[in-house]
Amino acid sequence: MIKATLKKILDLLFPKNYVCNMCNSEAYEPQNGICENCIRKLKRNTEPNSVKISQTDGYTWAFLFDKTTQGCIHRLKYFDCRYLGEFLAQFIAVEEEWQIDCIIPVPLHIKRMKKRGYNQAELIANALGKRLNIEVVSDVLVRVKDTKTQTTRSKSERAEALEHAFSVIKDVENKNILLIDDVCTTGATLTSCALELKNAKAANVYAATACYTPKK
Repeated sequence: MIKATLKKILDLLFPKNYVCNMCNSEAYEPQNGICENCIRKLKRNTEPNSVKISQTDGYTWAFLFDKTTQGCIHRLKYFDCRYLGEFLAQFIAVEEEWQIDCIIPVPLHIKRMKKRGYNQAELIANALGKRLNIEVVSDVLVRVKDTKTQTTRSKSERAEALEHAFSVIKDVENKNILLIDDVCTTGATLTSCALELKNAKAANVYAATACYTPKK
């Protein structure tokens, strides 16, 4: 009893410093890893399936991709902050009616995978699969075309660059599949992946991302 009381007093006098996973700044007891300032700014998805992605049977996302979420995504992708994959996965809500058989992360080309050392989409997929108790398979869909960064390309240019960029190398017939990626910008990547899975006779292909870039 005395120890517990002393601990409470010490916590008040010397509060622990945490770091917000969104802005990477110090924060006092952030909620789910997010400081109060970012919580106020975050734009959450309140309308599931409100965004349509060609070739998919449903799409959902957790946050809008903006100045509040940008730093988190960049640290996950480029600064080896792999723990952020699990952090972001906790905010992705999957529709029960989708009845997912397996989760497939959008793959990186082998050259980029070797350079980065990990696939950020796979980190998110693994954490989500663990939470939902759904199998994650990372050896079904492969990226056969080494497309350069899509950041500066238009929607039509992205679609053209990603045509036949992926290939299905294992059986997915009659399966309900959930595609996972970190960010959806134009939807070209998810569309290309979904098309290949549909051509391989997948029953339904759904998609989910941590962030979605709003149309301008």
